[in-house]
Amino acid sequence: MLKIKEIREAKNLTQDEIVGITGIKKRSYVDYENGKSDIPLSKLQKIAIALNVEIAELIEGSLKKTKNAKNVIVSNDNINDNENDTKRNVKKTLSFKEAVPNPPDNTSNEIIHLLKENKSLVEEKNKLLESENKRLNNEVSNLSNQNKALAAENKELAAQNANLQSKNKELAIQLNYTKQENNALKKGLQNRAAG
Repeated sequence: MLKIKEIREAKNLTQDEIVGITGIKKRSYVDYENGKSDIPLSKLQKIAIALNVEIAELIEGSLKKTKNAKNVIVSNDNINDNENDTKRNVKKTLSFKEAVPNPPDNTSNEIIHLLKENKSLVEEKNKLLESENKRLNNEVSNLSNQNKALAAENKELAAQNANLQSKNKELAIQLNYTKQENNALKKGLQNRAAG
């Protein structure tokens, strides 16, 4: 049984993240992880790279090098001397060069880390934009209220101005009437003085 799930969980990665990195179909990946179907070496390599581990770490069992040090035999740790038990245990011989053509580096983990970091930065930026949007909406609302207040004040001032103009006309009429009375009184006084 492969240790894919155990290693993935230890690295705090989800199945979806591994599927996204490897390009393996989710259903197939779940079957590989649960040991429900055999996994091709090419897929095993992709998963090992995504988890940033050697293929050997994914395979349960002990690793032994053969004399030429090119082949790795993977067998179950519970092999006993009984021939029947030995036959039942699965053995796989992998060419080390085939299994790991280029040892995986931290690229996958770095990509995952950067994606998570980018996601948190985007979320933080969205919160800041949301906060700024609320502030601007409040400012617009305040300006709208101020505009309404100024419009009401302007209307009141216009009414006061109309009232003052009306009073001004009345005063002008009264002043004109007073002048006419003054002129009449002057003429009356002049006529008395002359007569």
